[in-house]
Amino acid sequence: MKYRTSILIDRVFGAPVLLVLNPLARLLGWTMRRRHALGPEEVRSIVVSKYVGIGSLVQAMPMLAALKRSYPDATLTLLTSSDCATFARRLGQVDRVLVVRRSGIFGTAFSSLGAVFKLWGARPQLFIDIEVYSLYASIMSVLSCARNRYGFYRRSTWLKSGALTHLLYFNSHQPVSEIYLEMARLAGAKTDGESPQLDAPPVGEVEALGAAGLQEGQYLVVNVNASDLMKERRWPLEKFGRLITMLAADGHRVVLTGTASEAPYVAGVLGHIEEAQRGNVTDLSGKLDLEGFLSVLRGARCVITNDSGPMHLAFRLGARVVTLFGPGDPVHYGYDHERFTVVRKPVYCSPCVYETSRPPCGGDNICMQQIEVQEVYDAAQVYVGEVVGSA
Repeated sequence: MKYRTSILIDRVFGAPVLLVLNPLARLLGWTMRRRHALGPEEVRSIVVSKYVGIGSLVQAMPMLAALKRSYPDATLTLLTSSDCATFARRLGQVDRVLVVRRSGIFGTAFSSLGAVFKLWGARPQLFIDIEVYSLYASIMSVLSCARNRYGFYRRSTWLKSGALTHLLYFNSHQPVSEIYLEMARLAGAKTDGESPQLDAPPVGEVEALGAAGLQEGQYLVVNVNASDLMKERRWPLEKFGRLITMLAADGHRVVLTGTASEAPYVAGVLGHIEEAQRGNVTDLSGKLDLEGFLSVLRGARCVITNDSGPMHLAFRLGARVVTLFGPGDPVHYGYDHERFTVVRKPVYCSPCVYETSRPPCGGDNICMQQIEVQEVYDAAQVYVGEVVGSA
C-alpha cells in the first residue's frame, strides 16, 4: 500500500474513530481516577511509536537514548511499521521492536489488532507517539491503555485531546532532533547526555562491496531516490545523469544506491549518462542488505543525495554529504556542519513540507528543477577534490 493511499485512509477513517475514543478515554480516566504524575521508579515500560521514515528514526536516536538513560530499569519498546523494522532492530537504543505490517487495509488492521494485544501485555506507563499527522498513531496510542500518552499537535488539539494525556506543539521551525528531545523532557527524561552515532562494517568486510571492487574512500555515492511520501523531493533524472557524467569524466567511481523497489527508477538514470563514462558507474540498487547499504555510505568519499532517508543515515555515519533540498526545510534537520552542504533554490513556495497537505506545485517541483548541475558539481568538489591515487 502506497503512503499517499495510507494517508487518505487515515484521514477518512481516523477522525471518526478518534471522535468516539476521545470521550471514552476521558471517561475511563476519570472513573479510574488515574494519576498522571509518575516517579522514575514507577516507570517499568515505555513505548515509542514511529511508523514512517527511517530518517525520522535517525533523528529520534538522541531522544531514545535519553529515555533509556533516564529510565534504565524500564523496557523501551519501539512500535513501527514493517518498512522500518529492519533498521529499527539495528538501532541499539531500544529493547524491543513491535511491528505493524503494512499489507493492505485488512492486513494492516489485523496486524494492528495483534499489536494492541501485545501492548496490553507490555502495560506501558509511558506511550510516546512521535508521528505528527497520523490519526492512526493516535488511535494506537489510546488503545494501548497507557497511563500517560504523549503526542504532537500541529495547528489544533481538538481531535487529539482526550486520546492523548499530554500534547506538545510541533514547531516545524526547530530541528527535528531537538523537537523529539523536547518530547523526552516533557516525559521527564534528562537530555544532557551524548548523542549516539551509527556505525557500519568497513567496506572491505562486506562481500557484495568487495565483489564490486569498492575500496574505502575511493568512490562517490549518488542517491537519486526519495520515498513516495513526497516524490517532489527528487531532482530530475536527466540532471543527475549529467552530474554523474561530469564526475565520472573526472575519473571518479560513482555508485548508485536504492532499495529493490527503487531499482527500476535508479536504472532510468543510466540512459542520461554518456556512454563513454558508464564504465565508472556501478548500480547497486536492490543488491545490498541494510548492513551493506550502511557500509557503502560510510565508506564513500562523498554522498550526493536528495532530501531523504539516506541523507540522514550518511550524516550519522560520518560521511560528507551534499544534499539537494526543495520541498523540505534544511533548517528543520539541524545539520549545520562542515561536512554537510545544502544546495537549494529559495522559490516562493519552498519549503512546503509540514505546511500544506498537498504541494502547491501539484507535483511540478520547480524548487528542484531550478537547481543547476554545475551548482551541485561545484558543491561536491569541496569534498571530492582530486581522484584518489591521481598524480
